[in-house]
Amino acid sequence: MNGKIFVANCGNDSVSEFVNGDPNSAINIPLGATPLPGEPGFKPFGIALDTDGNAWVTNNFNDTISIIAPAGQLIHTLPALISPQPC
Repeated sequence: MNGKIFVANCGNDSVSEFVNGDPNSAINIPLGATPLPGEPGFKPFGIALDTDGNAWVTNNFNDTISIIAPAGQLIHTLPALISPQPC
């Protein structure tokens, strides 16, 4: 938090963090290993911050949630707990 801006980079399976909105402070945080050709990646989409400053990132392509610490390191990737329901 504290003036940080997070951007989900759907095209390269990462999140960018900008301190105080400064583009020169940008760090790129990979969400995992680069997938093999033809395999799904992460495709991060939405980001929410908790009260501890961790960024929770929803990953559309593999139905996971990645957690990034305030210092910018990936803490953990969790499986989504909600399964699709039939209509």
